[in-house]
Amino acid sequence: MRTHPCVRLFCIVDALTSASVLPGIDAIIEELLQSVVCTGHGRMDNMSSQRRVKSALLFAKPLQLTPLLHETTQGDLLMRKIRLFLTLAISLGAATGALSQSAAPTPDPDWKAPEVVKFIGLKKGDQVADIVAGRLTASFAQAVGPTGKVYAIETAEVVKHYPEALTHMKELASQSPNVIVSADPVATALPPGLDAVFIRQNYHDLYDKFMGPADVPAFNKAVFAALKPGGVYVILDHAATAGSGVGATDTLHRIDPARVKSDVLAAGFKLDGESAILANKADDHTKNVFDPSVRGHTDQFLLRFKKPN
Repeated sequence: MRTHPCVRLFCIVDALTSASVLPGIDAIIEELLQSVVCTGHGRMDNMSSQRRVKSALLFAKPLQLTPLLHETTQGDLLMRKIRLFLTLAISLGAATGALSQSAAPTPDPDWKAPEVVKFIGLKKGDQVADIVAGRLTASFAQAVGPTGKVYAIETAEVVKHYPEALTHMKELASQSPNVIVSADPVATALPPGLDAVFIRQNYHDLYDKFMGPADVPAFNKAVFAALKPGGVYVILDHAATAGSGVGATDTLHRIDPARVKSDVLAAGFKLDGESAILANKADDHTKNVFDPSVRGHTDQFLLRFKKPN
């Protein structure tokens, strides 16, 4: 039987005000972490979720608990207990909010999710495959609605290096029934009858040891086969220097947009649109995308290809 979090908080406050030696703030945070679990908001086996919760609980750090030992009257002590309880309750509320949001995060505005969704053309009832799912999956799930489906494909190759990506997607799927998670090898056939296929910042990885490397022509043909006539294939990636082809995919994690176009057109697609919403011409295309001077602000291209009717 779970203890109600408010009861647990009262116990924490009583213990703090009765202790001859006050525990450190880290000990208080650990106690509150247990209170978060008691709320039933979910398990914290995801380390990133635990870090978010701990960050939220540090709201309580400015409490300066030492005055608890110096209250001179019962009335002062009672008021101090009440203030402490309320502050810890607020911290607990912030923590549970952080935990629940870890599965369905608010999209980072830098990703321009509404614009990307509009560019793809997603609508209610659509079925979309999000390859190497993550930053925009929740936005896709909202766009297609309960009658649609988002196939969140992490690929076995990605999960091998980043198992937390799969954990995160499973958390999202637990709150969004229209998200279907898989972690099959990149060469696995996609679900049939798709309205859209999206790959975010990982098309270049298809050429690298990180993904096998994959058979890129076969991958693009598999996307073509999975789409309905009129369906779209949308690729977002970091731009490399013009004319560099695939020369920077492994070293800089970039790819020449012209090479992407050539690859995809060879699979039978027609170029249907380009967008500069995530472009940054000030980006130094000779730098690795993880270089602190450009990370998060690289020049990114967004291409939409259509399967002919």
